Amino acid sequence: MSVQLNLSCLLGILAIALVAPVSAQTPPPPEEAPPPISTRAADLLIPARAGVGYSTSGGGYDGFGSFQGFIPIDQTPGKNLFYLVPQLLIDNDANLGGNLLVGYRTYHPGSDRIYGGYIAYDNRDTGDNVFSQIGVGLETLGRGWDARLNAYMPVGSTRRTVSETSVITGFQPTGLRFQNNFLLSSGIAQQTTTRDVDAAMAGFDAEAGGTLLRLGNSGDLRGYAGLYYLAAGDTAVGVRGRLEFRPIENVTAGLAVQHDGIFGTNVVATIALSFPNTRPKGVEPRSVLARMGEMPGRLNAIVVDRQRETVQTTANVIDLIVQNPATRQPYVFQHVALGTSGGNGTFENPFGAVQSALNATRSDGNAIVYVQAGTNPGISEFTIPDRVQVLSSFPVQTLPALLQGQRIPDVTLPLSGLGAVRPTVTGTVTMRSDTVLSGFDITSASGAGITFNNVNRIEIRDSIIRNTASAGILGNGVAIANLFRNQVIGAQDQGIYLQNVGTATVTDSSVTNTRAGTGLIANPISGDITIGTITIPNPGSIIPLPSGQGIVIATTTGDVNLARNTITGTGTQGIVVLNARGTVAITDSSVANTVGANFPVSIPGFGNFQVSTGQGIVVSGVSGNVDVSRNTIAAVNGQGIAIAGTINGTTTIANNIVRNTADQGMILAGISGTTNVANNQISGISARGIPLTVPILGAITIGTGQGLALLNAIDTVNISGNTIEQANGFLPLQPLLPGGEGLQVTNVTGQLNLNITNNQIRNN
Repeated sequence: MSVQLNLSCLLGILAIALVAPVSAQTPPPPEEAPPPISTRAADLLIPARAGVGYSTSGGGYDGFGSFQGFIPIDQTPGKNLFYLVPQLLIDNDANLGGNLLVGYRTYHPGSDRIYGGYIAYDNRDTGDNVFSQIGVGLETLGRGWDARLNAYMPVGSTRRTVSETSVITGFQPTGLRFQNNFLLSSGIAQQTTTRDVDAAMAGFDAEAGGTLLRLGNSGDLRGYAGLYYLAAGDTAVGVRGRLEFRPIENVTAGLAVQHDGIFGTNVVATIALSFPNTRPKGVEPRSVLARMGEMPGRLNAIVVDRQRETVQTTANVIDLIVQNPATRQPYVFQHVALGTSGGNGTFENPFGAVQSALNATRSDGNAIVYVQAGTNPGISEFTIPDRVQVLSSFPVQTLPALLQGQRIPDVTLPLSGLGAVRPTVTGTVTMRSDTVLSGFDITSASGAGITFNNVNRIEIRDSIIRNTASAGILGNGVAIANLFRNQVIGAQDQGIYLQNVGTATVTDSSVTNTRAGTGLIANPISGDITIGTITIPNPGSIIPLPSGQGIVIATTTGDVNLARNTITGTGTQGIVVLNARGTVAITDSSVANTVGANFPVSIPGFGNFQVSTGQGIVVSGVSGNVDVSRNTIAAVNGQGIAIAGTINGTTTIANNIVRNTADQGMILAGISGTTNVANNQISGISARGIPLTVPILGAITIGTGQGLALLNAIDTVNISGNTIEQANGFLPLQPLLPGGEGLQVTNVTGQLNLNITNNQIRNN
């Protein structure tokens, strides 16, 4: 409304300015003597005519071609003219528009000037929307100067949507539920809607100017300057300058330059041709009366601004399908209620058998078989297809989630964590690439409990594997293996046996009562392995290497991280790491009550002797850094910590507690690089005698029982801040190689830089 009032005021002001000369007592002097005019009415008639034209694109409109007519409706020759201008517009994208203008002009002979006005209806199709406007204008034309004022007022709907996009920008969940094969999240959503809108702009323009150059008998060059105003939410005042060139009577060309704060700077070129001539026959071409038939000077296209609106709203409670962040597609659940019959896999009508659900899955990364224990007589062995998850409702099951493409916190599946028992599987579960198994109780009388072979990624969690005919978990060839919160009980062979591993993580698990094998073996490993919080008590047989260990990591090219593990009562070693080519870290773990076994060794020239295999921690053949820290080793039937082989990096053995071991508390043999042994507590070391037959010396006995033994080390060894006590020697003491020393250093080859500082060695 304010725009229309302002336009009306401006139109009134200009009208007064334009009409004032008509009523003036003394008309202004003519710019030059007017040429003679015919007195015959027939000679002063304005003819009807047609024309074509083209205008390049400007601020707020595309370039367009035009077909127009100029039709006198009523005229008094040489005095006034009432006329009609119809016009068809076709823009560069072939969208149609048009104008219909009704105008009136009068000639004032005293001032030799034409005064006029018009009203017009304009229509424009942008290709997305159609707009209309009313235009009005006033003008005065003379021999020396001209002035014009035009106003443009859109009517009807002035803002229309081109496109609209809505996204959920906030979501307050109120609950999860299954429906058919999907998981729905109910909640209150905050929604952001972005709209692209075409806005027809109201405005006005005013200009004044005159003849700059005359060409021949009828041609001229005119120049104009003025201001314009645009408003459609955004407002701007612009400036415009233009040239109008008329080389001959029926050809007009123009060039305009304009600038405003909405559309910036634009250069607009125009050309128009009319047939026949625009001037009356009996009028000298340069006379003012000859201009009675000119087209009104105005903008024929409706100015449209493409604007963007953003609106935030809060929706009522809605249901959104939970999506998989990895694929950005919905999870698809195949539901199983054991003991039922039939079914189609929906939540409302579940399958009765796991195999039926597996048959209905697709290997697209979104498929989940969700099993309720029901009345479970025992699930037969099954194979999980690629990229499928098989989950039971016994543990709490969580999934990463998207809602309408927006990441949200992980969701907990309905009914999970409420199961009384794990569903029972009476056979081997075979896993393929990118699969997950969670929450089952597996027994296999004919093979391993869980097996996989040459796969990309597997994840096993929250399951019990018991009384298997071979290994509990047996895998050969896996890029990434993640094992969380599992229990392996009474496996005939190894508890967990991983071969040809890329990266492995085993945490919060236990292995108990393996009857003939090691608790966990991983060999070889090309990537990193992390074993944390795994408990391996009493894994079984008292037999020599390689069986009966708690954890064995052999031949790795990545990093090894063993943290927070508890290992008790192993048949041989507690933790063994062999031939590692990356960083090895064994931290915050406990090894106790290893049974150990005597391993016969025959060395030419030295005879036969036996070595214990009941060490707590053994690291051998590592070429990277080693960190053995904050571990507790107690009551092991061998060395507490044994580090052997060439180690080119930095070895740190710090803050460990070693007590009540047979043989040495710690032994470091054949190491290189920089070795730091610091702040360890070593106590209660027992000894044994190892008989040897040595050339020249004959039969001797090597006494063990040292607190810390350093053999054939090179480069730099720093021993500081350790407490070593109660290291007991072998009796009777031998004069050459006694046992029971607190600290023993024996080197026969190589250069050693040895720093021993601030240690307490007592009662040895």
